[in-house]
Amino acid sequence: MKQLSEQEAIEFAENGKWKNMSDLELAYFQINQVRLAVPFDEFHQAVKSVLGHPVFTHQFVTFHDEMLAEINQKAEAAGLK
Repeated sequence: MKQLSEQEAIEFAENGKWKNMSDLELAYFQINQVRLAVPFDEFHQAVKSVLGHPVFTHQFVTFHDEMLAEINQKAEAAGLK
């Protein structure tokens, strides 16, 4: 996936394109980006919805690879990849 530059991430967040994404699309997009391009609370909610269980903020660091793998697997099954 193409990584957004700092300016592109800011523009993406500000222009609201993420508002038209499903939870799976939003979680898949943001979990694969180095820079935050979606308001964190929206990303957090999307991840909880996609994974189907509570996700604490520290888990985005401590279990990033596991979340990444699970979200990418769901995205692939849904034809997003």
